[in-house]
Amino acid sequence: MPKKSCRSSIAFEKEAIGQFLLYLYGCQQVKPTTDWSIPKKGVHAEFRKFLNLPKNANLRKRMGGKINEVGVLLHRTGYLIDIPKGSDLFCLNYQKIMLFNEIEELHKDFEKKLIPYHKENKKLHRLSAKTFFQATAALPTFLPPTTLLELKKKKYDDEELCKSSTAFADYFNGGRIFTPENIFGAMKLLLQIEDIDILEKYRRLIQRDVKLTQSRPLKYSLKLTRKSRKIGCFNEALLSPYNRLLIVAECPVTKSLPKEFFLNILLSGSRELKVPGKTVGPTFNGQIESVYERTVTFGTEGKLPEDPNVSYLIVFCPARLTLRYQYNALECYEVKKATLQRFLFPNTLPEVAIPEKRLSFYDKKIAANPEQKQAVQNIVSISKSNELLAPFIIFGPPGTGKTSVIVESILQLLLHEPNAKILVTAGPNCACDEIALRICSTLSLGKEPRTQILARIYCWSQERRRENINKLLLEYSNMYDWHFFPDVKVLQDYRVVVCTLSAVGKLTTGSLQQFTHVFLDEGAACSMPESLVGLVNTLNEKSKLIIAGDHKQLGPILNSRRAKELGLGKSLLEKLLQRKCYAEVNKANGEYNQLIQTRLCRNFRSHTAIVKLFSQLYYDDKLQAMAPAEETNWAAKWEGLNDPNFPILFHAVHGREELDDESDSIHNGREIGVVFQYVNMLLEKGLGGGRKLEETDIGIISPYRSQCMTIQEDLNALRLFQIETGTAEAYRGKEKAVIIVSFVRSKFKSLGFLKDPERLNVILSRAKSLLILIGNDAKLSEYKDYEFVIKECQQHGNFIPAP
Repeated sequence: MPKKSCRSSIAFEKEAIGQFLLYLYGCQQVKPTTDWSIPKKGVHAEFRKFLNLPKNANLRKRMGGKINEVGVLLHRTGYLIDIPKGSDLFCLNYQKIMLFNEIEELHKDFEKKLIPYHKENKKLHRLSAKTFFQATAALPTFLPPTTLLELKKKKYDDEELCKSSTAFADYFNGGRIFTPENIFGAMKLLLQIEDIDILEKYRRLIQRDVKLTQSRPLKYSLKLTRKSRKIGCFNEALLSPYNRLLIVAECPVTKSLPKEFFLNILLSGSRELKVPGKTVGPTFNGQIESVYERTVTFGTEGKLPEDPNVSYLIVFCPARLTLRYQYNALECYEVKKATLQRFLFPNTLPEVAIPEKRLSFYDKKIAANPEQKQAVQNIVSISKSNELLAPFIIFGPPGTGKTSVIVESILQLLLHEPNAKILVTAGPNCACDEIALRICSTLSLGKEPRTQILARIYCWSQERRRENINKLLLEYSNMYDWHFFPDVKVLQDYRVVVCTLSAVGKLTTGSLQQFTHVFLDEGAACSMPESLVGLVNTLNEKSKLIIAGDHKQLGPILNSRRAKELGLGKSLLEKLLQRKCYAEVNKANGEYNQLIQTRLCRNFRSHTAIVKLFSQLYYDDKLQAMAPAEETNWAAKWEGLNDPNFPILFHAVHGREELDDESDSIHNGREIGVVFQYVNMLLEKGLGGGRKLEETDIGIISPYRSQCMTIQEDLNALRLFQIETGTAEAYRGKEKAVIIVSFVRSKFKSLGFLKDPERLNVILSRAKSLLILIGNDAKLSEYKDYEFVIKECQQHGNFIPAP
């Protein structure tokens, strides 16, 4: 067995400290029912005693030198409640400990339901950890050219961009349409604009005159300025354990450096800060270990001076790994475009008859759903056909079951195609987890363990959330014990490989095999170069590509507004649907070509009125509400509704936005107050008729990050840790029984990105039973979609005017 990593991840620390606190809880003579305090000395002593228990030998070994750092571990893993500085007590978070206990019990119960394998056969389904991933091709840095800085100063003017690239000029002047001839040059320039604008965000994160705190040899921490906090650690994890740091002692030279200098340093990728013609102190290199609120903890490659009076200049450097994968995918496309052209630029297809395969469905609900049934049958039937060479698209609006179609299709391919080798990929880990878990659940329970069927591959960054991943899924992953990246040769023996696009990017640098079928889920949520990462090295001339998604919801998340304006925000799925073979309707029957696409239309998530609202706005009123009333009609007796058959309430608030320093985000204090009125009402009184609500039933959405952060901080202060708050981007693919929305915009002249229909579509389609909307009705009504929603609430009497 290879030597395990000696680095303790935050996920492991959370699990170890959670187990210790349950042990500590059990040692109390009178079991506490709220947060409780205990002397620090007592906790340190009990921690040593806990680790010295025979059953914890492996735990003690992996903790290594951290045995004496229980205070640091309690703080880092979030079990510690802040108390006055210098206190002799630790205050422990009772609710979080009990939540950990609940998760542990669920895992134990689940494991009991699994077939008790014979000891010798227990681990046959596990990925081999005897050999590890080896890159066979170096990944270049792909740094943007410095000439782009001149274009940046000119705000990436259209004319200047066209002068800089003939391919981009062809793309731009041709209606911003990619062609086989211009895609390489035009997309590369768009990626470089995105790259430069990300570097600009890191430039704004530079910390000056910083005092460092040393926790142990070569381990330090710093506090981000409040301005940087808004830009940095809450900006979609802009700062992460992958980021490097440049650390230089402050001096008159460093203090006089202009911001343009630092952008050039970041663009060069240099590991040393040099000022031409001037002398500065040595540059120390470091790497972030964790980011917790405003505290950044990092390790250094060398020992820093011990002078407590020294202050430092800190330059954070982006990892750029995902961008490098995208650049690399473009380069690979240029080499393989003859093979890949049919996947990206399919032409009008001949009408061919493909024999329908009779299937016995694993999911019996699909047999009763005409659109889902058709999609699965087509995917399985065209698997043996070489006549249909275009990707198959599953267009799945909210709650219509596109994931069910993907899972059923994969199961049927495994059954009917003995030689099928399937890759399932998507941008977010949650999408990959959902598909992999459903497949595992079907293939594992009640049967002998199936070897070499499915491998769920996680990147190292996911080890921190290991405790929250289903135990069965972990068994089929590369984190069943500790994280390792498996040898590509091992993966080639598996029928189904499931991983994110970033993981595919890494695996393809190790000569990953090509697959017979590639499923790209959430295809509308990733940009074209992101999609290429998952496709260019995994498809061959005989492969079948299946893309699922909904381009009428939020698209790719980009850091550069200009790159988005110029077309980088358009997904491959959206581009394909604009091509003639997908957009053309058969004049005889009024239908799209069903051999290459299925458009799902039955919603199984939300109340009929909620479905009708976003269906009328964005889906030509074609969605059908199919969810059972007992699952969605929870608010029928809620006192807040005048019309119980229309569980959508608009509460008008005429507040005022506040703009955060050095941030594009805003918050609205008056709306936050109304949000908490509803939170308290719902938790105390429920929805009437005896319908109680748990914290996990409630979700809060705001389009603005600053509003989300402020609400989350207030929820934490009230110990309401399980109410999830997030932006529309964070809520993609999620659902809650009750959704509360704060729109924030009130006095500003423009609605900004609130005018994006895709954003409002996500917001309106997350609630199952009750949707509470809070905002300035007069301001929002300036945009037709909001006006429609507000008028609907008024007509049903579910409108509370502003005082």
